[in-house]
Amino acid sequence: MGAAHQDYQKTNAAHQDGDRAELRKAGHLWGRTTWETDRMIKEELKDREIQVASIGPAGENLVRFPAIISSLNRANGRCGMGAVMGSKKLKAVAVRGNKDIHDFIDESKTEGKAPVVIWCENSSALADGMGLCEFVDKMWFTRAKHHSVLPEELADLITTATGWDVTGEELTRIGERIVNLERALLVRDGLSRKGETLPGKYQFPLPDGPSRGLCITPEELDQMLDDYYDRRGWDRDGRPTRKTLLGLGMKDVADAPSRKGGEV
Repeated sequence: MGAAHQDYQKTNAAHQDGDRAELRKAGHLWGRTTWETDRMIKEELKDREIQVASIGPAGENLVRFPAIISSLNRANGRCGMGAVMGSKKLKAVAVRGNKDIHDFIDESKTEGKAPVVIWCENSSALADGMGLCEFVDKMWFTRAKHHSVLPEELADLITTATGWDVTGEELTRIGERIVNLERALLVRDGLSRKGETLPGKYQFPLPDGPSRGLCITPEELDQMLDDYYDRRGWDRDGRPTRKTLLGLGMKDVADAPSRKGGEV
């Protein structure tokens, strides 16, 4: 739904329900906070499940850096996009889908997750080691170059600042080394496959909502762990193999004694 500055009668709100979209007058929302706007739209549309992205007074008054708040827990906080909505007299966008989410779920829902997890873990480990913001490193996977510093660009910055001639590939490998070192320490202290499970609620089908009937069975979790361990170069109990550690130049870790009698 949308709102105008002084001429609130020209304020609009965009509402989409499935394939049907409309603009509604929303002068009564002008001046409201994003929390108030979210509540009022849901009450007006009599739909608690509708998703709302809205602006507050900062966006309405064209402050240079206002965010667009989505579902009350996410913020589009870059470039003052809230002011763009304010300048267009658009207070909010309310969306409700009507398709069954099952129509969009791949039959092989356990496949393809391990490479994404591994990439994110490696990049996060590198970012943490360098003191980088998580918002930057998470963009590496999507290659959203306008929002992120990619490993290759980060390598150029490091070389310029320190004289260390390093490549983006080498930086990513450093992240992988960090993950394996952390894993080796956890294994040494008793972590095993048995402890890598999900809360019980994930193993029971959801009773209602757009994801009704979905769950992750123990068999599916086992399949995902097998794929993840294989791609990591870990054994079936989640321990980095000696071959993997040596390949990462971590002979000292590979040679370290293990409290639990494993390879690490």
